[in-house]
Amino acid sequence: MTTEPASFPQVRHLQRVLPLTWGAAWLLGLGILAGVTISLSDEFHESNLDAELELYATATYGLAWFDENGVFHDEVFARETDLVEAPVDIWVVEPGTPPTEHLAPSSAQFQVADLGELAQQVMATQEDLFHDGVDATGQPYRLHAAPTFEDGEEERPRAAILVVADPQPARDAHASFVTGIVTLALLLGAVGIGVGLLLTRWNLKPVLRALHQRERFVAAAAHELRTPVAAMQAVCDSALAQDEPAEAALERIQSLTQRTSQVVDKLLLFARLDAGAVELQREEVRLDLLAEACAPEESPVEFHGEESVARVDARLVEIALRNVIENALRHSPDGQTVIVSVSGARVVVEDRGAGFPEAVRSLAKQPVAIAPSKQGAGIGLAIARMVAELHGGTVRLENRASGGARVEVTLGVSA
Repeated sequence: MTTEPASFPQVRHLQRVLPLTWGAAWLLGLGILAGVTISLSDEFHESNLDAELELYATATYGLAWFDENGVFHDEVFARETDLVEAPVDIWVVEPGTPPTEHLAPSSAQFQVADLGELAQQVMATQEDLFHDGVDATGQPYRLHAAPTFEDGEEERPRAAILVVADPQPARDAHASFVTGIVTLALLLGAVGIGVGLLLTRWNLKPVLRALHQRERFVAAAAHELRTPVAAMQAVCDSALAQDEPAEAALERIQSLTQRTSQVVDKLLLFARLDAGAVELQREEVRLDLLAEACAPEESPVEFHGEESVARVDARLVEIALRNVIENALRHSPDGQTVIVSVSGARVVVEDRGAGFPEAVRSLAKQPVAIAPSKQGAGIGLAIARMVAELHGGTVRLENRASGGARVEVTLGVSA
């Protein structure tokens, strides 16, 4: 996993702020939606209970009545077991002192003390009434009262139908619904925040990748150009101090300029490889001949190879192998032989130098394997590793038991 460089404070700030902003907006929207849903549920349960009470009152009005002589009839009502055994108390109360209960439940669930007053109020207004209260035992109830009329031409209001029910089941259902809604909102909130984090990271990934590529390029350029630039500066100082002839200084500067130009070419190739801007142009080549041609002329290189055909990008592979071989020659003692072996799609380069420092070996899998010493693997091995990975292969750095370094370049599979 790539670690975010400390030099990207704006990106880190965006990584913090964007998820927080998204999360706050998401939670606010869920909160509003949940609040509206809970409010509608409360209204629904309340109106549903009221509709049930009205239904019982209407049924009672049709099945129990006063005739034109003022006689109350409940014979039909008594035969309706759904009403007699209903989970509510149904009363027909005529106001008076004391009030007359023409119809009463056989076993009342609620002990409502003001039935006569409620009946009087309904008959006075001749309008339905809904009322919440607490009975004599402390049990809450919901009451619906409606006037009933005496048969005859005038249809005078005679009594009130009172239906009393327990509101707790509706409240429990509403509470359960609220719990479910809150739980769902919290789960959706967590999912939304997680999605926000993923989207933020996904959207910022190209930015971070570009910044990482820039930082790697700057680090590689600083590492590779430090030595030739410092050498040029030393030559210029020596020439200005007349410690050496100007012609000799110019020859040294020309050599350093050529070396610097090669470094710049490597840096540009590294930048293109790191940005994924290089497309492979594969062709079947003799890998053994290609590796042999990468060794500088008149250099102490001992070549061992069998005929190997590989389908690779010859230009990139040549650059990669040349970097590895030149790096081995540069770190070998004067006159010591560098051994290059080719087998299948694998090229092994061994030298008899000091070997790789542990810092370089630990950095071998990083985008730029540069250690804080002059023995750093540098941009050359970084390019070799990228080229190998483009071909589906790897680069392994090892130290030989007998002394020296060993670099194994694998280029996928042979043709």
